[in-house]
Amino acid sequence: MKKFTVLATTAVVALGMILAGCGASNDASSSSNSSSSTTNSNSGSSTTASSTASTGDEQVVHVTAKNFAWTLDKTEVKVGKPVKLVITSSEGMHALSIAGTDVKDVHAMAGQEQTATFTPTKAGDLDLKCTLMCGLGHSSMVTKLKVTE
Repeated sequence: MKKFTVLATTAVVALGMILAGCGASNDASSSSNSSSSTTNSNSGSSTTASSTASTGDEQVVHVTAKNFAWTLDKTEVKVGKPVKLVITSSEGMHALSIAGTDVKDVHAMAGQEQTATFTPTKAGDLDLKCTLMCGLGHSSMVTKLKVTE
């Protein structure tokens, strides 16, 4: 009986932790709405902000997070031209990072929109990953953005 109680308690706590990572939150204090700009010699610059206004010369890619998947409305962009990611979540809370760029931990929560802008400097595939533990399928929450000449 004692083993069952310990197992049941452990299962409930683990389930709570998993669901907390994927739970939707409308708490504005946990979103990143500040603008910052950094430069990386391999990837260009990155800016995170809440505005979705376009300057007209950038490639806009709408990125939607849902439990264990990213959906992109465009999967190919051109090298040397700024890419503006408009990031939202239809389920849960997630954070987007793109290896090889300055796009790091851009939080996506249901009901909120974030943007990140970077300029790819070479052709190839970029890995978009969720960097916020969002549940059992978290490790499979990866997609690619192809950069072409």
